[in-house]
Amino acid sequence: MAQSLFEVVKQSVTTIAAAEHYGIEVNRSGMAKCPFHSDQSPSLKLNDEYYYCFGCGATGDVIDFVARLFQISNKDAAEKIAADFGLQYDNHVPYVLPKEQPQLLKFKNSGNGTLLVCWFAITVSCKSGWKYIRLKVRNRRLIPDM
Repeated sequence: MAQSLFEVVKQSVTTIAAAEHYGIEVNRSGMAKCPFHSDQSPSLKLNDEYYYCFGCGATGDVIDFVARLFQISNKDAAEKIAADFGLQYDNHVPYVLPKEQPQLLKFKNSGNGTLLVCWFAITVSCKSGWKYIRLKVRNRRLIPDM
């Protein structure tokens, strides 16, 4: 089955690989200095599927990262990644957004050690939901229990 440009890029290139390819130094724990704001120490967390900056709140997948890094559209970013990493794709296959499954997040209180469990059913595409949770995490000093 033929895959669209976005599917091929997301399945083939991690955010860490893209960051390193474009000159960002990532340490062993997946942290780097954020290129989106003035950063003195690493505040950008990268993993295989997404990135998140604890300083400026920038977040997204590999395509979002490259689009923001080079100030280009997501389509141009996906094409750039495909060209730079030598990926083959069918440009006639349209990209269909997958149905999002709710994700459950568990949090614990880091202040006094008592366990505070909050379950949030949200989808990855719901940016306002993520923004709300990040705000609550910052204000109440809750840490994701991974």
